[in-house]
Amino acid sequence: MNFPVEMIYIILIGHYVSDFLCQTDWMALNKSSNNKALLLHIGAYTASLIGAVWFLMLVASPISIGLNQLIAWGALNGAIHLVTDYISSRMSKRAYESGNLRRFWAIVGADQLAHYVALVATWTAMGL
Repeated sequence: MNFPVEMIYIILIGHYVSDFLCQTDWMALNKSSNNKALLLHIGAYTASLIGAVWFLMLVASPISIGLNQLIAWGALNGAIHLVTDYISSRMSKRAYESGNLRRFWAIVGADQLAHYVALVATWTAMGL
């Protein structure tokens, strides 16, 4: 696998911007019990991931891919993100409400790890 290290940085920065900075408090607090909040988070995540990765590739990488490929990659990751967050947000809410903070943070960490793996694996699998 030939995966340029700058793409890992670009993907991780795009994920951080999309999953944390573009998620409102309402989305974060309600996505575990309100599918509208979860779907709005996924929409914002997907659109901002595509935009952030596109922008960062333009300014910081010699790698160039077609916009249609980037949109397909982003949409695929949006779908994976939906499934991951649907499960992890409900699990973490139960752990937090029961006072099990060790389990809560383990779930949050596993959620982020799953996102990182999905982002890189789909990029590689799509031959980007």
